[in-house]
Amino acid sequence: MPDATVHEVFVCRGPECGGRRFSADIAAQFRKLIKARGLEERVRLDTFCCFGKCFSGPNVLTRQLAPGELKPVVAMAPGGRLHLGVAPKDVGAILDGLVAGPAAEPPAAATGPAALAPAGRSGDDERPLT
Repeated sequence: MPDATVHEVFVCRGPECGGRRFSADIAAQFRKLIKARGLEERVRLDTFCCFGKCFSGPNVLTRQLAPGELKPVVAMAPGGRLHLGVAPKDVGAILDGLVAGPAAEPPAAATGPAALAPAGRSGDDERPLT
């Protein structure tokens, strides 16, 4: 039986991420890969006005919808992951992490220097939103 888990992806469109850091290119890459991978039923793409991490952008929030949840909720809902400094080349890896399921989810990062993203990552801060 196919996995029925649905995820939301919110791409920041605020003045810094959208106007200065071209987050529309990231949204376009998500649309392209969601369609190419046949994920239209499992991944919902939307934009959000601002996540408040303007100078770390472009930013993308991902979250799993609760069973039976039909419409997007406030984007900073618990259970989401905020990916910082996302580039179009990072979109495939973000989608891979979503559709791979819970086994692929990394544990929440520690605070302090251990919370910094390893070199070569998209800037995903790996801390769940609370």
